[in-house]
Amino acid sequence: MKKFIFDLDGTLTTCETLPYIAEHFHIARELADLTERTVQGELDFEKSFRMRVGLLSSCPIAEVAELLSKVSVFESIRDFIRKHKDQCVIASSNLDCWVNPLLLSFGCSFYTSRASVRDSVLQGVEYILEKESVVEKYRKQGFEVIFAGEGNNDFQAMQKAQRKIACALVHNPAKSIAECADYTVYTEKEFLGLLEQIRTE
Repeated sequence: MKKFIFDLDGTLTTCETLPYIAEHFHIARELADLTERTVQGELDFEKSFRMRVGLLSSCPIAEVAELLSKVSVFESIRDFIRKHKDQCVIASSNLDCWVNPLLLSFGCSFYTSRASVRDSVLQGVEYILEKESVVEKYRKQGFEVIFAGEGNNDFQAMQKAQRKIACALVHNPAKSIAECADYTVYTEKEFLGLLEQIRTE
């Protein structure tokens, strides 16, 4: 039995979503450097994530969720997930109040970080998802886990997966990801082909 676990930002989406939100609300400059340094592992993910959420906390939750529900994704990969939804899972560090509508469009199970919300206003981060816990959960259930990601915060999860896919579709994977990956994909077609190959082995 195989279980495919996908990161969201830069793996399934054609952009990093926090800078995408920031650009919409005209605060992109403040967020861009933080995001790039975090993806590459130069900044601690949890500290950086809380800082970036802080910058975006004044953005209306409903507007952000609506914005992200329409963000560009790799459609053939979304189709693969929809077709094989029982074999696929998404693990995103992004906040539930922002990304749940987008994740529902994939039709599979998903795990996210949790926001603290009061009166429809984002108060902060209640819980940051540790993606490796998702990998461990399915391995304990007897699945062969295939993890696909690109950012340094995917490293612990990727280490624990039996097969590791580094995604270089949006930007170069973090050094830690590139060094531990079994495969690196550079195009959507290549990514889909690898998923189909692994699934049918």
